Parts: sequence; structure tokens; C-alpha cells
Amino acid sequence: MKHISLVLLLVLALGNGHPAGDSVVKTVLSNGLTLIVKNETQSKVVAIEVFVRIGAEDEDKMTEGIGHILAASILGGSKSRSARQYARLFSEVGGSFQASWQWDYLEIYGLTLPELCNEAITLLADSIQQPAFRSDVVEYAKSAILSQMRTGENRAFDMACTDLRKALYPPGPYRRSLIGNPEVIKSIGHKDLEAFYKRCFKPNRIVISIVGKVNPEDVSRKVSRLFGNMDYSGGLQGRKQDPPPRSVYLEKTVGYVTYLMFGFPAADMNSPEYAPLCVANTLLGANKSSLLFRKIREELGIGYQVGSIYPALRGPSHIVAYVGIDANRTTPEMVGVVKNAVIEQVSALRDGRFTDEDLERAKRYLIGTHAIKHERVRDRAYYLGWYEVMGRGYQYDAKYADDVRSVTKEDVMEAAQRYLALPAVAAEN
Repeated sequence: MKHISLVLLLVLALGNGHPAGDSVVKTVLSNGLTLIVKNETQSKVVAIEVFVRIGAEDEDKMTEGIGHILAASILGGSKSRSARQYARLFSEVGGSFQASWQWDYLEIYGLTLPELCNEAITLLADSIQQPAFRSDVVEYAKSAILSQMRTGENRAFDMACTDLRKALYPPGPYRRSLIGNPEVIKSIGHKDLEAFYKRCFKPNRIVISIVGKVNPEDVSRKVSRLFGNMDYSGGLQGRKQDPPPRSVYLEKTVGYVTYLMFGFPAADMNSPEYAPLCVANTLLGANKSSLLFRKIREELGIGYQVGSIYPALRGPSHIVAYVGIDANRTTPEMVGVVKNAVIEQVSALRDGRFTDEDLERAKRYLIGTHAIKHERVRDRAYYLGWYEVMGRGYQYDAKYADDVRSVTKEDVMEAAQRYLALPAVAAEN
């Protein structure tokens, strides 16, 4: 009950995800770089988020994993400062600055104090515009990534999802492993990173989001001075038209777990169908009051893991309904029961065999979790920049809850009927 009250209070307090009274200022420099600043006068820290609109679509078979190496080494020293100097300077301006590689973007982020914000921006500008990619830093990054890959081989669900994506998608960016190909990673060196960086790091691919106790005009002047001369020749090209995924069914045994997975094509996050599909996914399996959980866990008493996921992607996305069962107790009869149960619940979603209360509960869950995801200053900086770099525009951070609230039963049925087609093609294990 306390958790429900907390969610309700957050929804009432945050509403659309933004504390009241603080406006967002967006500036686009002449070279195309986008700056988003939100002054929160009560904040004790400043969050800085840098997004670069590069991702799996910028890699190919010869560079699969190079983005992950770049993310792991870009803060490892610039052409004017060593990795050790960087570590000391970042510590002086507030602590940990990190970078991560995702399907559709590279993220660099950190926290600092309001009085040290200018120094933090200066350091980030140096690392982003003058990365050294020194051999020792690159080799350390590669070693860490290869170790992460070996650890990942023990994560059953991740392995099953990787295999499902390979069955879902035709050759293209989302079909490959996000972390990369180990053999390719071993072969990548300094020159490869330099070439990839020069091709992809253009100002019109960059979004900087800063939230905290700051003066937007001062921040804009600082960013303009540091980034205004960044070369934009050969900048952002239009995204290639990715072929859509297909519907598939996969059985995958990893260690002690057998996963039964249904994969369906779904709209990208910039589609008008995004909010209806978010609600449809939540109804289907995204929480413990979902159709799948109630049927398979509560009624049938089967499954270690039961749920569904809908990744937010710039290109064609997918919905996965999954059930994980004990591999040692799996029988053909049990597999048949689970498959039929999943098909039944997907069909119920398509046909509208769910109650108005089910629908409202799913919408409240999405709105509540959206509010909770904005509790920290860094979260608020992240989502403003994320929506902008993904193509939806930072304003959608405030609009998302309203879009979810307006979804009707007919909207859910229409989206489910369009995308959740059965039967799915059986993929090889």
C-alpha cells in the first residue's frame, strides 16, 4: 500500500514528469548541435547528459563492436590530457563521468556542483572533440568488453533474446549483438577508432542536456564557445530504411532454463502507435497484473519468468512475450500448455477480451513508472536529451503521460491486430 501511495503522490507531484515552475530552453547552434537546458533552482547538483546519434546502424560486419570500444575509451584521455589527468580532473568537478553504447546512440553523462558546471563542460568538450584513443586505453577497453561478453554468456535471458532477434530481423543493425563480435573487437585498433570517430562524431548528431541550478544563458554561451567551431562537414545522413522484423516462435534452452519466446514486429518509438503499443505490451506481460502473468503464473502455476518487453528504438522494434521454465522438468506436454496459454492471451489482446479495469491499471502503471523515472536530476536530464536524440523531441517527455492516458480499448485492439499476428514462424533452436 505504501508503494502504491508513493506512485500516486509522484504522479500528482510530477504530473507529466517535470517539476512545476522550471522551463526548458532549447538552442540549436549554427553547426547543428542541440543544447537543452532546464534550470531547477532547488537542485543541489547539475546533471550533464551528452547524446551522440550513432549506433548499430553505423557499424557493419567489419566494425561490429567498435562503438562499444569507443564508449569505453572516449573518456580515457584527450590529445592534451592523459587518462590519469582526466581521472583527477573529473574527480575535482564532482566525481564519476561515464559513457555507454546503446542501439541508437552513445551516451556520456556525469554529475557536478552548480559552481563547477563550467569546468565540467570544458572537460567534456575536450574529451568529445579531441579523444586520444591511446593504445593502452583501447586495449584495456577491449579486454573489459571481451570479459563482459564471457560473463554475458552466463545470462540465460540475454542469450535467448539475442537468438530471438537473429530470428526476428533480416540482416541489419538490430539483428547483430549490441556488444559486438568478439573476433572483430580483437582486431580493432587506434586507426579504426579514429576513422569511425571522424565519420560519426558530427555536431548535428549531438544533443547536450543539462539540468540543475544553472543559468541557461550562461550555459548556452559556454557551450557555443566550446562546441561552436566543431566541424560538421559530412554530418548526419538520413537513416536507412530498415526492413521490418517478422513474427517468430523460439524455444531456447540455456543452462537450467528453457525459454519459450514469441516475437512480433512493432512500431518504432516515433510512430503514432507507440503509446498504444506501450499500453498493449503492459497489458500483455509487463507487470504482475498482466494477462500472461495471471494466466501462466497464477492460474497454471508454471514459469520462473513470465513477461513481455517492447524496446524503444528509432528503427522497427519488436514485442517479445516469454516464459522461462525449468529445463529439467520440461516436457512436450508442458511446452504445449504454455504455448497455447501465450497464444490465448495474445488473442485476448487482439480481440479486446480484457476489462476496462485491466486497461486503466496498465495505463496507471505506465504513468506511475514514468514519474518515478524522473525522481533524480540525472533522470530528468537523461529523458530530455533521450527523447530529442531519438527523434521525438524533448517536449515528448512532458507529453508521454497524456498520450498514454488517452489510449482507448479500440486503440489497443487496433495496434495488437496490426502487429501481434499469429501463428509465428518457428525458428531454429
